[in-house]
Amino acid sequence: QEWKIVFKLDDFPSVFYAVGPTGSRTNPVWGPDEHTSSNWGRPGAEWGAGFVLDRAGCWDIHATVGAVTGDIWLRVLS
Repeated sequence: QEWKIVFKLDDFPSVFYAVGPTGSRTNPVWGPDEHTSSNWGRPGAEWGAGFVLDRAGCWDIHATVGAVTGDIWLRVLS
């Protein structure tokens, strides 16, 4: 199943991928693309990307912009 993840960063991410529960790296199936329709009033530009998270467990969505890196951790139940 494909999941859309929307996130805020100061600029376009130069590195963007997910790491699955087995440690394998997965690139987005689309994006990151600029996401212009939002009501989340926080600083930064909004970006969206699609990922196929194909197994249950902990997933790490990783992004890098310049010298700054960040991670979103997701728990997929099924």
